[in-house]
Amino acid sequence: MTLARIVLIKLKPEHVNVSARAALARDVRSALAGESDVLGLHVELPADADSERSWDLALRIELASLDSFERLAARERYRALFEHVVPERAVVVKAWSFVPA
Repeated sequence: MTLARIVLIKLKPEHVNVSARAALARDVRSALAGESDVLGLHVELPADADSERSWDLALRIELASLDSFERLAARERYRALFEHVVPERAVVVKAWSFVPA
């Protein structure tokens, strides 16, 4: 079984610009780089105006299982990312986990 952790981020108004989005994307990639449980990481920008009104960044973190996600979520780099780095820049963060149908 594989698991996809989907995270949608709406940035604070002062961070809604190309350079701030790119900086957060770099920070996400840096924080998750080399994590053995991460099978794939996709950091994506809104593709259309409707999406951009609602969200500024979408993350898809691919893992082998829910246990893999729980191990990742317990690690300091992941916790720092989602307890400090992202909340300092975001007004809304939503996250869900999905498995293949």
